[in-house]
Amino acid sequence: SSVYFERVVKSRSAAAATPRWDKALRSRLRSSPSTKPISVWARNAQMATFSTIIALVGAWVKDGDCIRKRGALAGFSPIVWTVVLLQACGGLCTAAVIAYADNLLKGFATGGSMLLSTLVSWRWLGFDITPPFFAGMVAVLASIWVYTSKPAEKKD
Repeated sequence: SSVYFERVVKSRSAAAATPRWDKALRSRLRSSPSTKPISVWARNAQMATFSTIIALVGAWVKDGDCIRKRGALAGFSPIVWTVVLLQACGGLCTAAVIAYADNLLKGFATGGSMLLSTLVSWRWLGFDITPPFFAGMVAVLASIWVYTSKPAEKKD
């Protein structure tokens, strides 16, 4: 699914992002002279719209009374706002990686961000790092190092 998602985001027009099984819509879009490139920001806004609607409905169903009485942001402390800021910055970084990098590099970026989040959580939030988690962390760091290191030159 991530490869298809990358194809949709990196596509230059709506016709290129349309699935193959929808031939009628593709031919209609192809013949349309007004097909313009869709930016990463527009794609993010399209995806965020659906998830926001689902989240609002879920919050209203589960905590509607509390939200009406205390407000939607009741209980937000400075640490919660820090997490919100980190998530927003992570989303912008993800958009840039999706737009300008290949699928393998995105995997390494995800692993690296998880490690950074873990280290921040360990240092300031009291997260306990277990031996299996540490082994996974070492494996991710090793894979990033191997992928980014310069290959050995052949001697003739």
